[in-house]
Amino acid sequence: ACKKYIKDQKNGILLVNPQLGENKEIKNPFYDTGDYEVYCICPIFNVVNNNKDYDVEKVDEDYKKNIEITGTDFFLVGCYEPQKRQSCIKLYKIIFSEKVVDTKIKFLQNIEICNKQKEKLDGFEVQIKSMIQSKITGNIIITCANGNIYLFTKPNLEHYIKRQK
Repeated sequence: ACKKYIKDQKNGILLVNPQLGENKEIKNPFYDTGDYEVYCICPIFNVVNNNKDYDVEKVDEDYKKNIEITGTDFFLVGCYEPQKRQSCIKLYKIIFSEKVVDTKIKFLQNIEICNKQKEKLDGFEVQIKSMIQSKITGNIIITCANGNIYLFTKPNLEHYIKRQK
């Protein structure tokens, strides 16, 4: 995540792959996000919990054996839009190529935030500082600059996964 601090800088996402080795870099490593400031990035995993319940007290090695976690090409970006004075969450996809140096990313959509009654809400009034995905439920935990912590259901990527196939 890259944030503009002075006039000549840009807000954006920098792609880094430490496995490329010496003298190799991704051809277009910087994705300019324009006015919105990127604060955090959260890779998305497909988490399938085959246990009967999510009882936190029962999470031991046997419990973990019944959880399948696979990587995806998707990630969430927590960003702040100064003009709107609110934070938002955006969904991106990594576009891999035959050559690692040709890796790119693509914006897919803004994530709608809804309450329990499925009513759409505006974004957060403060910056999203971190996002992490639970390896037990797949839910996303978000922390904000004001100290609030939010729990979101796991991402539904079925539409995009079907389009990949």
